[in-house]
Amino acid sequence: METVLNGLLVALANLYAVMAMVPFVTFFLLWFIFYAVKRDKKTATRRTMDIVCILLVGSVSSMYYHIFNSSFALILILFLMLLSIGLIGNMQYRSKGSIDYKRILQVTLRIGFLGLSVIYVILLLIGTVKYYMDI
Repeated sequence: METVLNGLLVALANLYAVMAMVPFVTFFLLWFIFYAVKRDKKTATRRTMDIVCILLVGSVSSMYYHIFNSSFALILILFLMLLSIGLIGNMQYRSKGSIDYKRILQVTLRIGFLGLSVIYVILLLIGTVKYYMDI
């Protein structure tokens, strides 16, 4: 039983690694899968953004580590996401008097997707330039 669980964890880690290497390809693949199931472009886009945001966290922090040789990016990304959860929750509580945790998570993931996508492209360009300058 332990071997099966170990194999499953290794398979999930490998799947995450492959999907995080090329998050925009993963975005389009997941979008087509969600669209085929739901037949709703808006829902497919939103669900895909939420999933790819999680992939971008690992991808951006890994790229930052390889470019700048610092592991600070993962801590910074998680801190900013937790901070945004707190700020959005506070704003929601002050305006509505209650907290909708699902909505807070969705807003945080979608803002994170937009920010991390921009950072991903910037780091991709920096990494490419750095690779060709070192040769």
